[in-house]
Amino acid sequence: MAGVVPLPRLAAVLVLVLVVPSFIGASAAQAAALPPGLSEWAAAVASNDGARAWPAIQALRAFDADADPRVRKEAQKLAATWAEELKSTKDANGRVLRAHALGALHALGEPGAAALAEGCLHEPSAAARLACVLALGEIGEGASKASAKALKSDELLGRVLVCAALGRPGTRSALAAKSLRDTAGNVETFEEFVLAEAALTALETLGENVQKLRETREAARRTLELPTSADLNWNGIPEHVPDSFIAVMRVTFSSSEPLEAFARPAALRPLPQAESPRLYDHYSDTLAHLTHVGAELLPDIQSGAVATFDDYGKRTKSWVLTVDLLLQVEERFLPLPEKKK
Repeated sequence: MAGVVPLPRLAAVLVLVLVVPSFIGASAAQAAALPPGLSEWAAAVASNDGARAWPAIQALRAFDADADPRVRKEAQKLAATWAEELKSTKDANGRVLRAHALGALHALGEPGAAALAEGCLHEPSAAARLACVLALGEIGEGASKASAKALKSDELLGRVLVCAALGRPGTRSALAAKSLRDTAGNVETFEEFVLAEAALTALETLGENVQKLRETREAARRTLELPTSADLNWNGIPEHVPDSFIAVMRVTFSSSEPLEAFARPAALRPLPQAESPRLYDHYSDTLAHLTHVGAELLPDIQSGAVATFDDYGKRTKSWVLTVDLLLQVEERFLPLPEKKK
């Protein structure tokens, strides 16, 4: 009959009307209810478009949400939303943007600290892991509890990145220092031994005296049980230059990136005894170098000198390449107990 919608078609229309709105991004829908400025920035982040979202994140960094109690409350709600989306968004760039949006809220981003710490441990994208570290550093002392909890994980590289967040100058807390000291003093296994160097480096950045902790770590070397692998000799003596570990792993994983494209230590940590550092010492130094990532990147990001998302990608590329390479090292040569099946 003319003018009558057949029942199957009517059902389809009803499904579209009732169901489709539920697929709209949570932060995009929430943005309309936020105060002016905050709503525009939230919508930009929800777009997953780096060109649109990066200026909004920069504006968010300079925004004083504490000036208005209502705005403060809405900013904290937005932080909780971004934290959830950090875990569920499939687009890697979208996760990078949400991590930085949480960091841009500074102390108000604390509701997202646990999700950021989890991102340091398990995020599959090296770029998103790096963004999580930087964001934790921006949130500051309020993120210390979540970061300290993450240090109890068994993900080696993830814990190194957490050390970087806890070791940010200007965000020092008693909990951060204690967590780093506990990590630096626990050197029973190979993973703990190499992780301790990152914790010690972070403590030094905070101005802590680590002489006794270094002596404890060095004493553990005598009984250190190295991982065994047919493809890698951890006790080998590579060339005595700071980028030796990256050079060895570039060949191992057939990387097409030139050596100078990676973030590498500026110098090797001198050993107390008069002998050449082993491959695992180079590994420790390379991991510890990651704790400098905040000081290398964040000042310019916060100042607005890194003006576009493309600029950010170029600025962080060397660190992303190194994180990705170290993820491969851990997966191939340091399998976790639960992965041995």
